[in-house]
Amino acid sequence: MDSQDYPKSNFISESLSFTEREELVALIREYINVFAWNYEDMPGLNLQIVMHRLNIKPDVKPVKQQQWRFCPDIMEAIEAKVHELIKCGFIHEEQHPGWVANIVPFLKKNGKIQVYID
Repeated sequence: MDSQDYPKSNFISESLSFTEREELVALIREYINVFAWNYEDMPGLNLQIVMHRLNIKPDVKPVKQQQWRFCPDIMEAIEAKVHELIKCGFIHEEQHPGWVANIVPFLKKNGKIQVYID
């Protein structure tokens, strides 16, 4: 769906029937203002709901994964996404990481890179 007022893309499954697709498009257009199109559209999230902490035992030795290496084009996409998430306050840089997991990039069908951060 792409509109003059809301130039945002949605991907709709090809497995839907024509009628289901038309109904879904109508529903999305009716409620277009409730969708968060980017991180800035979600201010004031309750940190008790969205933030998690590791439940670790104090006597367990921390696990720090070896840093993965990525090709330059993937690294650019990762850095852009990380900076966007930091700017919006969704993540923050850990100054003294004890437990560290690698960022996992995933290539989506549309060619964009989705970044998973733990």
